[in-house]
Amino acid sequence: MDTPRIVFCGTPDYSVPYLDALVHGGFTPIVVITQPDRAKGRSGTPTESPVKRYAMKADIPVLQPESVNTPEFVAEIAALDPDLLVVVAFGQILKQDFLDVFPRGTINVHPSWLPRHRGATPLQNTILAGDTETGVTIMLMDAKMDHGPILAQAPLTISTDETLLGLAQKTIAIGAPLLVNTLRTWLDGSIVPVEQDHEKATFTKLLKKEDGKIDWNEASFDIERKVRALSPWPGVWTEMHGKRVKIFEIAHMPITVHETSRNPIQHGNVFVLGKELFVTCGDNTALSIKKLQPEGKNPMTAEEYINGMKGK
Repeated sequence: MDTPRIVFCGTPDYSVPYLDALVHGGFTPIVVITQPDRAKGRSGTPTESPVKRYAMKADIPVLQPESVNTPEFVAEIAALDPDLLVVVAFGQILKQDFLDVFPRGTINVHPSWLPRHRGATPLQNTILAGDTETGVTIMLMDAKMDHGPILAQAPLTISTDETLLGLAQKTIAIGAPLLVNTLRTWLDGSIVPVEQDHEKATFTKLLKKEDGKIDWNEASFDIERKVRALSPWPGVWTEMHGKRVKIFEIAHMPITVHETSRNPIQHGNVFVLGKELFVTCGDNTALSIKKLQPEGKNPMTAEEYINGMKGK
């Protein structure tokens, strides 16, 4: 098999191990496409994507179009005479004219067991849904969202205290070698693509900062999952004593709160037991907050927060 002319599309930290696996697996791309440098922080300084930084160190040419779908950019890539495109968390919709440039197809890595959790936030929604199993899917892309036929899948069991960052690392650990092996077998003609069961598809959405607000009327297990699923982005927050407080860690198991005529349960009520900080939830339980960051303060443990309250 001749060495294929591969183009790689990716942007965040999550994409880098997959690009590295291609390079060390003998599939160094002829060019990397990533998102344009974006302003970050209070200074607004343009910042390179993690994929761009990796590619530059590896001496791989980098392109950063605002859109890959313009006729001019499609023609630019076509002029490179590519064979195949690999996409891992790129961040742009790829239209059919762009996909048609690649005669061996477009291979996409998706960190869920498709057709479950199609869309932009599969890892977060896997945790939010309380799934006990997931996986990584290697698929052929078409113009619809995560709709194309499956080339390979690897399963993954989820622990009951799984965090977003932890789950991401687990999918990378199985997904990066799966990508390289799938690429080899796809190029030598050993794989027959399998159509997804589209009737079983579920869909995710882009997350906004507002999605991180806790509704203490919800059940404790839903709130606890939210903290694990949405940290560090978009972040989880609530209000205590009139100020916004970021929540980084909550105890996995709630305690039961007993209601009396004198003390009816108010959801979102904050109270202290010993050295623990609790908030009541919608299912008449309370969750212990372990790590938090009050507005204008540094991150702290619940015990540090309680000591600060006593000092006032």
